[in-house]
Amino acid sequence: MAGDWIKMRVSLPDDPAVIGMAAALGMDEFSVVGRLHALWSWADVQSRDGHAHGVTAAWINRKVQRDGFAEAMVAVGWLEIGDDGVNFPNFALHNGDTAKSRALGANRKQKQRASSTGHADGHDGVSSMSRNQRDENVTREEKRREESSVPDGTGAKAPLTPDEIIFGYGVPLLTSAGTADKQARSFLGGLRKAHGDEAVIGVLRECIRAKPLQPLEWLAAALPPGGAKTKPNAQEALEASNRAVAARFLEKEAAHAGH
Repeated sequence: MAGDWIKMRVSLPDDPAVIGMAAALGMDEFSVVGRLHALWSWADVQSRDGHAHGVTAAWINRKVQRDGFAEAMVAVGWLEIGDDGVNFPNFALHNGDTAKSRALGANRKQKQRASSTGHADGHDGVSSMSRNQRDENVTREEKRREESSVPDGTGAKAPLTPDEIIFGYGVPLLTSAGTADKQARSFLGGLRKAHGDEAVIGVLRECIRAKPLQPLEWLAAALPPGGAKTKPNAQEALEASNRAVAARFLEKEAAHAGH
């Protein structure tokens, strides 16, 4: 047992992975975070290396009282399900006594730096600059580690590529509302080809937050798909044909009257 607390980020409810899970499960982000906290706390107590032998997705869904929760975690890279149990990726980096000792040590150093910079000092400019440089180096190193991290049981994850964002969040969003997987991928591919990755990612995030009942129609209204024109239905085709025949008839009548 690793202790009576776990590491969780204060910004976790705003994580795109949490937003995506909430959209896929049809629930709010705070309900997702609460269930994540309960499950990660259980794993911190019951597992030493992140592997829980014999545990199934069905058991996890019962544990958090939500069908599909385990599968939603798998989709965002926070859970792996195997024949012999489940695994929480990169467990040792954020759970267990060693990880907690690192977190407490980092917190102490941060408070020490804040305390030293909050009082007037009698050091000369060289010493002050040296301390500032050390702080900047620490900040850069922490940022580098954060950017190079991968999905794990605390919500921290590596920066996703545009392809991973668009299809990793877009496809579950559309398929959960009844759109076929192939159609969802084709639709998202058409959007990014017509409008570019940045525009599609921005609108996709807004759609996840808006939680419309028909996300496919919502996205199409926000960013109309480019490329081929929509094929008219039978009635529209008939009306277009009739208009063309009438136009040719009027042209012939006008030409005959001119002679």
